[in-house]
Order: sequence, then structure tokens, then C-alpha cells
Amino acid sequence: MEYQKPFIYIDTNFSPADGLFVKMALDSFDFELVGLSANKSYMSSESAGANILGLVNSEYLFLSVAKNFDDKKSKHDEEIFTPVADYLEEVDAYENLYDLASDCGRLDIIASGDLSNIAKAIREFEDFTDFIDHIFLLIPDLKDLSKEDLTDLDLVLSSGIDLFVIDQNFAKNFVLEEKDLANIIKNHPQMEKLLKSYDGEPLIGALLLYLSQRPEAFIFEEAGLKVNFEEKILEKTNSRPKAYLVNKVNEESFYDYLRAVLCK
Repeated sequence: MEYQKPFIYIDTNFSPADGLFVKMALDSFDFELVGLSANKSYMSSESAGANILGLVNSEYLFLSVAKNFDDKKSKHDEEIFTPVADYLEEVDAYENLYDLASDCGRLDIIASGDLSNIAKAIREFEDFTDFIDHIFLLIPDLKDLSKEDLTDLDLVLSSGIDLFVIDQNFAKNFVLEEKDLANIIKNHPQMEKLLKSYDGEPLIGALLLYLSQRPEAFIFEEAGLKVNFEEKILEKTNSRPKAYLVNKVNEESFYDYLRAVLCK
């Protein structure tokens, strides 16, 4: 039987680490990237979406990129990459995600920011979860989340989809070293404008990408998870399907993976 690469959809934003994550995904050959959407975790979704699309076009690629219509401006909004003869999708990100998932039949999602696009797809399309194999996601510090964000997170945690989870406190230990930053810019000078403002931001997207491709490099704790809305903490429960919560990874192998993709 011929090997079929997994279909992957990315939901992210365009901070320096997010942009680096998108660049890694575009340069990887282990999966079929079918589309991307911009959440609202750093830039506005529209600004992030335009930059993602511009970066995709700079690689001479054409991929479906969508924004969240329930958007608001951000102080981080900036044009770093400009789309070339291409446009953001005319449908909301959650609709675009559903369309691509149903077309592919089975899809993995990597989500490095807020979960509003995924949560809305779950709410609006009762068969959406039938098309999703795995979600690789970050759980941020719940104290920083709004009630809406907490509700979206809890919905995803209760969805029954296989979840691979990285906690913010785990991710903050993984940052870009100065020598790697210099090598990446040397090899990819188009990334300099974005990466010049990199200031020790955790490599969340890169970790999630590595997790999706090399899960054997990680050690997990298996537990059902739910949000305690009053205390804004995450609790373990036996009443939900188990998620795979990362508690250890071979750091050297992660950085080797990053360098193999970006510093070759």
C-alpha cells in the first residue's frame, strides 16, 4: 500500500515565533499542508492572515488562508509580507476549516493560539469532529483568558477528538538561540524583518509541529481535562476522553529538527 502523507491544517497568528512556525511548515515535506487560518492571539486576524498569505506567496505557493470575521485591531498589526495576486478566503475561518476538512475526509489541526476558529466549527457543524483525527494545541495560562476563550477551550477539551496538548509553562523553556536566529536569517533573508523583533518568545508553533511529526520523542501524561471557570485552572477528570499532555521531550532532538528544517 502506498504511503499517504497526513493532511494538516494550521491555525495560528503572526508573531515572530508564529511566522517562524509557518515558515517551517512550508519547508517541511512530511505532510500535506491544505490550508491555514489566522486567529486573534497577536495581530488582528485580518493582518495576521494577510502576512501569512504573503509569506506563502513568497514561497511561490498558493494555499487557502482565511481570517476570523469576528475581528478587532491590534497594536501589533503590521505589513511584513504582502500577498501577491492572491486573496484571503471570502468565507470565515471556521467555515473554510470545515470545507477543507470535509473535502479531505481526515485532517490534523495544529493550533498555536486561541481556539475560536476551531470551537466555532464544532458548534456550527455537527459532523465536523468526524473529519478531524488529531488536534495539537497549546493551553495558555488560564488566568489570562476571557470567559469566551475559556469556553472555547473547554469545548475543544470535551470534543472527543484526540488531543495532544502542550502547556504554556512547558513551552516557555524553548526559545530561539542567538546563533540559530542568525543562521535562519542568513539562510532566509526574507524573514529578517519579522525576526528582528524576536525577543525570547516561546517556540510554541515549532514545538507543536514537532509533536505532530515526532510524537515518539515526547513523554505524555494521559488524562481527561476540563476548565474550572471559577478558579481559572485546568482540572483532571475521568468523565472525559483522555488527552495526551506533554511533560517531557528530548530538547536536543527538537532543536536538531528545527535546524534541519530552517538552517540547512
